[in-house]
Amino acid sequence: MKMLIDPCPFCGSKEVNTVLTTSWKSYVICHNCEAQGPTASYTIETDAIVAKAEAITKWNDLEINVKFKEQNSWYLDQIENCIESFKTALQSKEKE
Repeated sequence: MKMLIDPCPFCGSKEVNTVLTTSWKSYVICHNCEAQGPTASYTIETDAIVAKAEAITKWNDLEINVKFKEQNSWYLDQIENCIESFKTALQSKEKE
């Protein structure tokens, strides 16, 4: 059974496919915006087909993560602002 690869979560293109590298890695790439998904490793003992399936699963999960970030961008920005404020306060405290 062939796994379906979701369209690119960044540009929406359906021009995506899996790549097997000579360094024993597999990932999904978008040929439109050149986005590259997370890698999955394989060895001689583990099948490259399994690595391709894992890479597709990770790619398909990216869409969920991108949508989550879009829907919660205000909250994520607030968290980043708090972290930056905290870092600034720590740096000021260290200078004292």
